[in-house]
Amino acid sequence: MGVSVINAQKISKGYGLRGERARQFVIDNDLLDFSVTPLQQKKLFLISYEDMVLGVKRISRGTKNVGDYGAVDWGKLNGRI
Repeated sequence: MGVSVINAQKISKGYGLRGERARQFVIDNDLLDFSVTPLQQKKLFLISYEDMVLGVKRISRGTKNVGDYGAVDWGKLNGRI
């Protein structure tokens, strides 16, 4: 993806941090000058998006959801959804 292994390892340790804890993590790990390119951002988004799709499909297959709302026909959904 174009990010060095060292930076990827550093950044991964900050997963889930928000607010002041995230700001302090950036300072503590000397990441103030770190940035990602638009292409890297898109690749990261696609990875995250695929994880979200899998989660939604898993939840949608749940017995209670199918009972309450019916089964989802993924092939018939509008591609924008």
